[in-house]
Amino acid sequence: MRPKVNLINHKDGSLVSALIVCPMCKQQNEVIMTPTQCEHYIQGVRKVQEIFPDKSAADRELLISGTCDQCFDKMFKEDGDA
Repeated sequence: MRPKVNLINHKDGSLVSALIVCPMCKQQNEVIMTPTQCEHYIQGVRKVQEIFPDKSAADRELLISGTCDQCFDKMFKEDGDA
């Protein structure tokens, strides 16, 4: 299930901000995308990795699960990791 995402168009229409609140720490995060990327993301017919090859793995995870990078690392920290 994808996270709840608030989309905000930039004034000039060239970019869209996706605001996503991490379900674990409740921090709001922002991923900036093009209108075309936004349309493909909303349609959900392509993999996030295909839509956003220019984004970091952390940004893509936000768009997939809503989980921020810090919380993702805490969830999947291996034994012995600091």
